[in-house]
Amino acid sequence: MTQLFAQLYLDEDLDVSIASRVRWMGFQAETARSMGNLGLKDPQQLAFAVQNDWAIVTHNREDFEALAEQYRRTNRVHCGIIVAFRRKPEEIARGLAKLIDTLTASEMRNQLLYV
Repeated sequence: MTQLFAQLYLDEDLDVSIASRVRWMGFQAETARSMGNLGLKDPQQLAFAVQNDWAIVTHNREDFEALAEQYRRTNRVHCGIIVAFRRKPEEIARGLAKLIDTLTASEMRNQLLYV
């Protein structure tokens, strides 16, 4: 069965309270901290998200734009890369909830998105 809503994986440079807020709004979200992935390099974080069929959320625009391009060039699939501009955690959480309520998980696949 295809999942409707994307599940989010927040890398370690995001405030962990964002995941709690997203869950409170009814969506699924995990963090690098909760998964024991603190200290992993960006390519490893993205690979972990891909393994779990999760869209990754980051503040690290430059590195993840490069990773998105690398995946595109090599025909590799990811479940979505979401770059969150630095704002208050509640604003980021609202933006994420709106995004995953607007796009299905399959529509987010291989997309580079911004909130």
